[in-house]
Amino acid sequence: MGVNLTYVVQDERLGLANAIYTGRHVVGNNTFAIILGDNFFYPKTFMRDLRDFHQQQGADVTLGVTDIQDTTRHGIIAYHGLDVTDVIEKPQPEDAPRRKGSAGIYIMSAEIFDAISHIEPGVNNEYQLADAFKVVIERGRRVVFSDIPGYHIDVGTPEDLREANRLFYLREE
Repeated sequence: MGVNLTYVVQDERLGLANAIYTGRHVVGNNTFAIILGDNFFYPKTFMRDLRDFHQQQGADVTLGVTDIQDTTRHGIIAYHGLDVTDVIEKPQPEDAPRRKGSAGIYIMSAEIFDAISHIEPGVNNEYQLADAFKVVIERGRRVVFSDIPGYHIDVGTPEDLREANRLFYLREE
């Protein structure tokens, strides 16, 4: 029982897509999960549920999403059915196609590594994961989304951290 973890260090801050690309030698041709560490999720079955959904859909990429209040803090998706048609990285509210955005959890096939290798640096000279998703979509590959049930908090502010702590301590009550 337990979890075996392998980590890879991103030597230079060049964006999330670059961080993922740095681990390609560990992942090989396997499907893998990315969970951004500044997120709080409950219930704890969210990962298993997303993995199962990804397998059922036969997708190359599955994004866990949630309803977003502040679009400037998330990648926002445009979609048709369950298929993601576009991802806009941190748009202003008036430029957001919807209010569904990345919850910082992804299941991906190794296809993403080739897509990342074909993108250019964007904002802050960083490689944006949203741009890699667009490459996958343009190639006619399947990118889908699933709403994450329960609680999700992007713990990016002190207020969010307090709320995550409050929910964590109340979860068993």
